[in-house]
Amino acid sequence: MSFVRGALSIERVSLAIAVALGGCSTTVPLAGDPMPPAQVTTFMKVITPANQYDRPPKFLRGFAPKAPGGAEKGIWGFTEVVFYIQPDGSTNDVRIIQTTADEFAWAAGRAVQNWKFEPALKNGHPTRVRARIPFTFRT
Repeated sequence: MSFVRGALSIERVSLAIAVALGGCSTTVPLAGDPMPPAQVTTFMKVITPANQYDRPPKFLRGFAPKAPGGAEKGIWGFTEVVFYIQPDGSTNDVRIIQTTADEFAWAAGRAVQNWKFEPALKNGHPTRVRARIPFTFRT
């Protein structure tokens, strides 16, 4: 995984807090719990140009990132991950583009590496797309 740091925008911090406080219609998963597909659908954005696929990928299964065991209690963190969804539904080239702590970045990256998708389609054939998703951590 690579780490690229950037400034956190107010919109992204607000989104992260909304997710942490249950701002979507699904239950916020605890560390290590299965990710609710509706939540991934709500917050994941396909960043591949729309003309390169006809149908977006669909999240099938995966787990929420586990906060690091040594993390101090009462800490909030944010990480944004970009990754490719391959034609076989696996993920790869997982990169951290923003994070408040490297420990949170590693946890988010490891989780996304194991997610499975129904791949995007172009002309009825599976195709690779790039996506991004934010994560909020509470310890």
